[in-house]
Amino acid sequence: MIIYLNYYLKQTKTIILIILTITQIVIFILQTYYTSTMFSNRDFNFNYSWEHDGDILYVNHFWINEKHRGHGRASAILETLVRMAYYEDAKVIQISIGGGEKSEEFLNRNGFHIIRKREYDFEVKDIEGSYGIDAVRRV
Repeated sequence: MIIYLNYYLKQTKTIILIILTITQIVIFILQTYYTSTMFSNRDFNFNYSWEHDGDILYVNHFWINEKHRGHGRASAILETLVRMAYYEDAKVIQISIGGGEKSEEFLNRNGFHIIRKREYDFEVKDIEGSYGIDAVRRV
């Protein structure tokens, strides 16, 4: 009886591992498909620089096309920048972008703290929202 139970448990573990592996493969294929269909400067773009001897990753432009919003893609790109900052031993990532209320909500959802809202003192074109945002996040 015990031998049969051990055999059954080993078979169950094997089946679970196979299911997990197949699930990971499917997730990888879906991620590859979705990210490969958006690698164009018409779909998203950003600009960054290193400040204070590499202690701060400063993002001064971050934009994603409206058709790609709401799917977690902008959050994934931003999280990639945060991880890049971590591996480069930065202490903080700072972002300074336009976009008003929508950008403020997006940054808050992604762990950033708003440090300043910048009212535009000139007429802006091609910039979403009525004010700019400066935000920081520890890496």
